Amino acid sequence: MTAERYLRSVKAIHVGKRVNRFLYLHKQTLQNSSQILNKWIIFLAEQFWPDLPWNVVKLNLKKPLFSTLYYPLFHDDEHPTLLHSVSFDAGTKKLSIRRFKQSSNPPILHRKEAFLLPNHPDFDRFKSLTQAATRKNENHVCFHGFLLLLYGMSGVGVIIVYAFGFAFP
Repeated sequence: MTAERYLRSVKAIHVGKRVNRFLYLHKQTLQNSSQILNKWIIFLAEQFWPDLPWNVVKLNLKKPLFSTLYYPLFHDDEHPTLLHSVSFDAGTKKLSIRRFKQSSNPPILHRKEAFLLPNHPDFDRFKSLTQAATRKNENHVCFHGFLLLLYGMSGVGVIIVYAFGFAFP
């Protein structure tokens, strides 16, 4: 796939969660939003990282670069934790893998309904979770340690948490 075709395909997608220069989609949303990107990403994943499952894709809006992300508890956990990511730069053909299993502060997911199409069976449930998080002021949370810190400060019984490299009693 050429860089131009990638960028045209990404810009044609009008669903998903846009953050800065990235578009995040659940794998099922990608399947329903762009056949060509879906086939290309699945082909690359099966060829070069077949043993690393994924359920979210992070598409760069400015250059032909994407990452597949794996949140094993995407549908079950209110704030699922990222287990690993695989990034592929189509311009340089470089692949990088990051694993978060041993991380004390892995990235977490919120506003999960934004990754899905409105007709997805979990859309309304995830939207309700987001509304509840908004009431609890959790929508800025991006890392597990910060979520624990937030709960600890609100009296949820967390004794020690680890956030941003510092221990908080």
